[in-house]
Parts: sequence; C-alpha cells; structure tokens
Amino acid sequence: MKRLLIAAMVMAWPAAAAAATFLVNTTVDAVDAVPGDGVCATIDGRCSLRAAVQESNALTGAQAISLPAGYYTLTIPGAGGAGVGDLNVGANTQITITGTGPATTIVDANGIGAAFTVDVASAGLTLIGVTVQNGSADCIAASGGLTLNRVVVQACQGAGGGIQTTPQGSLTLTIVDTTIMQSQATGAPLGGGVSIGPGTSATIVRSTIAGNTGALGGGIYVTSTDSAATSLTIANSTIAQNTAGFGGGILLDASGPLHSTTAVTLVNVTIAQNDAVGTSGGIAERATGAVQPSLTVSNTIVANNLGGMPQNCGLLSPITDLGHNLEFPGTACGFGQAGDLRVDPLLAPLAPHGGPTATMPLLAGSPAIDAGSDVACAMPPVSGQDQRGVSRTVGGISAWCSNTSTEHRAIAQGLISIIGCNCPQVGMAQPIQMVESDTTRNGSRALRAASLSRTRYVSAARTGNIAGICSVPSPCATGLVTLSNGMAS
Repeated sequence: MKRLLIAAMVMAWPAAAAAATFLVNTTVDAVDAVPGDGVCATIDGRCSLRAAVQESNALTGAQAISLPAGYYTLTIPGAGGAGVGDLNVGANTQITITGTGPATTIVDANGIGAAFTVDVASAGLTLIGVTVQNGSADCIAASGGLTLNRVVVQACQGAGGGIQTTPQGSLTLTIVDTTIMQSQATGAPLGGGVSIGPGTSATIVRSTIAGNTGALGGGIYVTSTDSAATSLTIANSTIAQNTAGFGGGILLDASGPLHSTTAVTLVNVTIAQNDAVGTSGGIAERATGAVQPSLTVSNTIVANNLGGMPQNCGLLSPITDLGHNLEFPGTACGFGQAGDLRVDPLLAPLAPHGGPTATMPLLAGSPAIDAGSDVACAMPPVSGQDQRGVSRTVGGISAWCSNTSTEHRAIAQGLISIIGCNCPQVGMAQPIQMVESDTTRNGSRALRAASLSRTRYVSAARTGNIAGICSVPSPCATGLVTLSNGMAS
C-alpha cells in the first residue's frame, strides 16, 4: 500500500525548514517500519497514530498529525520512546494532533500507561478535537508545553489523575473548551483532574473539571517550590462534583520552605458541589514554608460545597477580592467587596446546556444574574463570552452568561399557560412577541420572538403581562401569563 505523507515547505529567511502533516489511516496500534525515513508507514504500509508520532519525533520541529474519526487503542506495552507504551513527544519536537471531535476521535491508553507523554522542556503537544481516556500513569504527563482545545480527558488514573505537569524548569499549560472528568489520582495522589507542578504557567478557559478524585485537590492541585513559581488563571469555567481528602475543588499548595509562590486567579468561575472527606470541599490552601499561596477572585460563585467545616473555603490568608463574587452558605471565603453576595445562587444541575462542555446555568430568579462586573467580563481571558462561547455583553457572576444587552432569556423547566388568549394550548408552537413587565428586574424587558414549542419564558413562579400575536388561529389579545421555573441564560 502506498505510504502516505503530505509535506509542506515553511519558508524562513535566510534558511528553510520542512514541516509535515501525517494522515493516519488505520486505528491499529503499530510501529513505523523505518523510523526516521520521513514516511509514516507500518510494515503493512498503513499510517498508524504511533507511526506518525515516531516520524514526527524524527523530523523534530513543528509537525502535524491528522486523526480521522475512530477508536485508537494503544496495545503495545513497555517504556522507552514512542515505539512502546505511551506516545512520547521527544526533544525539540512540537506535535499538533487534530481529530474530528471528542465524540468521534478517541485515543484509549488501555491501561498500559499514559496515552501521551511530553518528555522534556523542548517538546510540546497540542491536542484538538479528541478524547483521551483510560491512562494508568495519568492520561497526559507533560514536562514540556501542553495545549488542549476541545478535548475530553476521562477515566484516567495516576499520580495526577487526568493531567500532570512536571516541568523541567518551566512550561506552559493551556486548556480551552475542554472537559476533564471521572479521573482519579493514585499513588502519590496530588490532584484528580489536573495536577499542576512547580514552574507551570497554566490557563484554563471555558472548561469543566468534574467528578474527579484525589487525596489533595480533587479537581485541581497546584503547587510551587522555592526555585519554581507557579501561576494558574481560570476563566469561564466550572469546577464541580470533585472529591478529595482536602480541597475537593482546588488545592493551592506552596511547598517551598522559604519563598515558594503559588498564584491563582479566578474570573467568572463556578465552584460548586465539590466534597472533602476532611475539610474545605471548595477551595483549600496549604503551605509548608513562610509564604502562603495567593488567590485573586472576581465574578465567581463558590457554593454548596461539602465536607468538614469550613466547606467552601479553607484559606491561610485573605483572598484578593475584586468584587462581584458569591458564596453560599457561610462566610469562609471572606467576600466583602462591592457587589459580593451571600445568598443561594440557584444553580441548575451540571449538564449539557449548549457549547462544548457541561455547565451549571443560573436558574431564573438567581441573584447572580446581571450581578457581575462588566469590566471583568469584557477583559481577557473572559473576552465578552461565557463558558458556552455565547456573547456576554452584560456582566454576570459564574461561568454562565446571564443576560444579553436588551433581552432577558430563559430555558424552560415547565410550561407556559396563557389566560385570555385564543392561541392553541397544546404544544404552544406559535411564535409570539412578548414583553415582560417585572418591577423587581428594572421594569419591562423585551423578549425576542421565539417558538413557544421551545418553552422560552422569563422567570420562576411569577406572573406578568404579555402582548403578542399568535400565527394561528387568530390574533391574541393582551393577556396574563403564568411563568414556571426556568434557567436564566
């Protein structure tokens, strides 16, 4: 069978360098027949994922692998290079692997180790549109740069659970539109979803970390040493339903004895329903030296976390509170700036609500709707979007966009009943223009035309005046609408 390789020349002045795109055409896990010849081909002439990684390592520099829809199970055990065990990205190589989407392109480590390992600081891996699962030494272990975009990492075990960074000096970790779930830290169990090691500069945007387990930091564990500072920014993301002995959602650890620096920033983040067997189900801090971790928070919900007291926040030093945060129940997080709230945020269950990741929308009537800072919402890394990628033109607390500039929308959990209107009641599939009159929410708000078969409405257990025209069978007079429970979008 003809060997497959598409080569593209990337011109630079004064020298020229070659980059390659390898097109995988088999799901069988097999080694390259002649590693280093520049051609991705196993002994039967097919291009496997493993063979593509081997050839990419041999070429060095920036290489690309196109991974079609399929289930790619790693079946060759062992350790030492990409030819056996996990798929290693070697020195001076940066590989981008692009699948067709996490539902259709799946890489299964099959318990033989990690699925991917980034060996050294000069190596780098970017994964786009894939699922990575069933690693037994973490699913992804990185000592070099790692970027995930539209990726699902699930059902992993290892010292860091889903992802672990162990920089050789420093590295950059970027996670966007990604789900990390149902993974467990074992052995030296630091983290369950993500373990972020000393020297990492990490950013997590529009992502969900949920259902993970670890002794320290069930969702995320982040640490530093005296010689290697660590930073983490999380924006437009959800950290929910993770479990740990200490710090169910996030654990900030400064493990250096003198001047270790662990700095975490949260903007428009929902941290909810995490649990700790010990204390601090939501956010916890730990320090073995003189310098404590730092935490900066804005437009963020920390609510309904479980475990021993304090449940939401177990802190060594006060949070840098930039305002517009919400804690419920209790006061352990210490929010006390302008716009901060201590009230039930009325979160819907974690589930798909649009966008690439599961979210926890604000139920209609939530005090977090429109309660955020417009400035924080507009600035990077939020950049005017919520976790779903929907425009966030008015500030809202949490990862969920609570409003757009001129209309208040809702996703129904119940039915609309219209009194004094000739519109058919069964199905309610006729478009209707509505205006909400609600003195508790700054007067009337115009609602966009929508099919009532999608059961869009305004808010929870309220009545309001509407005026509209049904498409059939006849014009509808101004009437009274009873609004059932809904989720504000």
